[in-house]
Parts: sequence; structure tokens; C-alpha cells
Amino acid sequence: MSSIGKLVKLTVWGESHGKMIGAVLEGIEPGLKIDYDKLRAHMKRRAPGKNNTTTRKESDEVEFISGIMNDTTTGAPISFVIKNSDHHSKDYSNIYNTPRPSHADYPATIRFNGFNDINGSGHFSGRLTAVINVAGFICEEILRKHDIHVFSHLRSLGDIEDKKFDDLCYNDYYDIRKKEIEVIDDSVIEKINQKIDFLKKEKDSIGSSVEIAVYNLRAGVGDTLFDSIESRLAQAYFGIGAVKSVEFGLGRDFKNSRASDVNDCYYMQGKVVKTKTNNNGGILGGISNGMPIISTVYFKPPASIAITQDTVDLSTKQNTTLTIEGRHDPSIGIRAVSVMESITALIIYDLLKEYGWKITEQK
Repeated sequence: MSSIGKLVKLTVWGESHGKMIGAVLEGIEPGLKIDYDKLRAHMKRRAPGKNNTTTRKESDEVEFISGIMNDTTTGAPISFVIKNSDHHSKDYSNIYNTPRPSHADYPATIRFNGFNDINGSGHFSGRLTAVINVAGFICEEILRKHDIHVFSHLRSLGDIEDKKFDDLCYNDYYDIRKKEIEVIDDSVIEKINQKIDFLKKEKDSIGSSVEIAVYNLRAGVGDTLFDSIESRLAQAYFGIGAVKSVEFGLGRDFKNSRASDVNDCYYMQGKVVKTKTNNNGGILGGISNGMPIISTVYFKPPASIAITQDTVDLSTKQNTTLTIEGRHDPSIGIRAVSVMESITALIIYDLLKEYGWKITEQK
């Protein structure tokens, strides 16, 4: 079952080249007014068709089936669909017996006895992140009512790096969402566009990363061991296609660090407990400490490239080669920014409903 969440539960269904994709979102409080203009703007952030992404064009218009009345949530499960229109299944006619390198084609064929839909990667497709964006938008609107803010940005594309989020206190990063490429430092946008143009000419792709920040989450949210904030977020993050690594705070940079250099020491700011640094990304023992939650996810290069690669023919059991056709992203991070923000908002809202909204009121 393609579901995640406890009290706030999202179930995703559909395939890339099916008639539509959709989801059911449970546990949403009643009385939230849906601002459709804001929803469309949010969906546009991950939509295909931009200069530096795949040329597939989808309107991503959301049709709510249940749980919304008079544009307002009723408290009942919210179900919705997004119709697919610009799918070219013929682009995949040459891969039914020749699995694409670094795609799920081969293991999925074994797992589902060859009955899986391979067109556009079927249920494994990044197309399904569109419905995650819808769910995340709703959760993020609720969080904002409680002065909790979730932001994300393209942290890196290849060797090009953006600035990092402020990890000590809240900053308003909402203007990032209006940019051609969602970065903090505008000076890297042209470099990224040039890199994308170069990759298109080379018929290749490149890896990327997205950084996510959650501001104003109260201390005391989360649990130990397998139900920690890291565990819950990481499970959700790895449900997004092509995510191969997740870090919180300094992450892998801890490996060569001494505790005397990276321990987050406490101090009092008025009557509120703060830390002088936030190397642990706002989480200790799996529980929020009141500082910003900072995480970074890393995406492998999109596996669909137009360079001829080695593979096998499953029908003849012979070695062969494959040249992939169709329209594909040269890098995932650009369109994944809003997706990572959305899935984070869903998990944080789920955690808050589980542990209570009124835990230690501190900012």
C-alpha cells in the first residue's frame, strides 16, 4: 500500500501514463478554506515544462472528490485526482524487455511477475509527486496557522552550491518560491541554467540536493528510537523517487568532528531555552529541541539519458544495448523543492497531532 502517516495519513495511487493520478488524505481538521490560486501556484513549482526541466506539459489541475464542501475542509477524508494528458507511451515501446539502467524496471518486473506498468515508470514515476504536493499544501496551510513554517530550496546541482538556511532562528524565505529556480542566492541561477544547457547537449543528467527547514516547531515533539523525527521524515523522504541519502544537521560532516567543536551548548534567551549552534538540526534523541529542524536530501542523477547504455534482453537472456527516448529531467532537485517541502509539512503535521499542539510554547 502506498501510504504514509499515522493520524494524518496519505495514500497515493495511479501511474504516470494512466488516465489520472490521485490520493486520499485522512486526518485533516475541518474548517480550512482552500485558496485555489495559492494551490495552483504551489503546483506550478513542481510542474513539468520549464526551460530547465522535462518538456512534458501537464496543467496539474486538482479536482477534489470528497472532504471539501464550499471550498472548505469538512473533517472527512479528502480524496482528489489530477488528470494526465501529455503522456507519450510510444516512447517506452523499446524497453519492455530491456530494463533501463538504474531504473526500477528489472526489480519491479521480478516483484510483480511482469504485470507492472512500465510506461513512464508507472507507479514508480515522479509524476505521482504531484498528489504529494496537494496534500503537503493543505498541511502547510494548517501549520502556518500555528506559526510553523516549512521552507525548502535547491541546495546543490552538481558542483554548484546555494547558501544554507539560517539554522538558528526563523527567517522569511517565502520569496524563494517566486524564483525561476528556488535558491537563496540569485547569483547561482545563471550557473545552473548553463549547467543544464550543457547537460542537454551531452544527453546526460546530474545529481542534486534539496535542503528543508522547519521553523518554530516546539520542543518535545517526537519519540525515541524507531519513532524519532528523523525516522519519520527519512521514511517519507525515501518514498520520493531517486532520493539516495538523507542528512540532519551536519550529517556526514560529524564523522571527523570532535564533540568540543560540534556540541550544541544551551543558553537562556529570556525565558526560552536555545542552543548557540544547531549542528544536530533541531533534533536530539529523536525529539525536537525547539531549534529549526534542518535536513538535506540527495538525489541521484535521473537515470533516463539519451546515451546508449548496456542492458539485457529479458526475453532472449542476451546482452544488448538501449537508447532511451522521450522527455526527461536533466536533474531532479529543481522540481523536487516543493515536493520535499510538502512531504515534510505532512509529517510534521502528523507528529503535532500525535503529540499535541500545546507542547512548550516557545519560538
